[in-house]
Amino acid sequence: MSQQPGLRERKRRAAMRHVQHVALDLFDEYGFSGVTIDQIAEVAEVSPSSVYRYFGTKEGLVLVDPSGGDSRIQSVAREARGAEVIGVARARLVDYLTHGMEDDVTQRRVRYLMEVPALQAAMSQKLFERLRFIGEEFAREHREDDGITFDIQVALGATYGAVLGALQYWHATSFSEPLTELLDRTLATLSQGLPDQTSSPV
Repeated sequence: MSQQPGLRERKRRAAMRHVQHVALDLFDEYGFSGVTIDQIAEVAEVSPSSVYRYFGTKEGLVLVDPSGGDSRIQSVAREARGAEVIGVARARLVDYLTHGMEDDVTQRRVRYLMEVPALQAAMSQKLFERLRFIGEEFAREHREDDGITFDIQVALGATYGAVLGALQYWHATSFSEPLTELLDRTLATLSQGLPDQTSSPV
């Protein structure tokens, strides 16, 4: 059972959600490039340094999950054992990547991720950092002297790519399908293998 955050942490997350809501409202009105950190801080009634402390960068206002989803990734390697390691890794990565993603705020965040090149670049960097972190955790947890194995590294990369593809599809179809159902299909496709498209008409 996961430990519930304390009062101080709950207040911090609430403050982050408030700032993120303000930022998204301003992005909707003026565009992502047309808003500064100082403007967001002024409307949110916090200091610019608080915005940087919470989110790191302007891109972080879209990328960062205020509900604490980042902390969930730390359990991936410890939960994986033996032959089930790839399946557990996939399930936990999807859980991490999509934590709290059924609400309106998430749809707004995904829309910006799909439409703003600067956010796409920042997201790619974040994903590479996560892959490296998870790989190191797996290698440490499973005592792989030569580092993470080829199979696990490919499985992690494939999972990230598949979830990104699912989010792109979700956005392109105007969020018409429940994300949980879409991700169930994504994991099923990963487990069963991609269909052979060689016989499809050009």
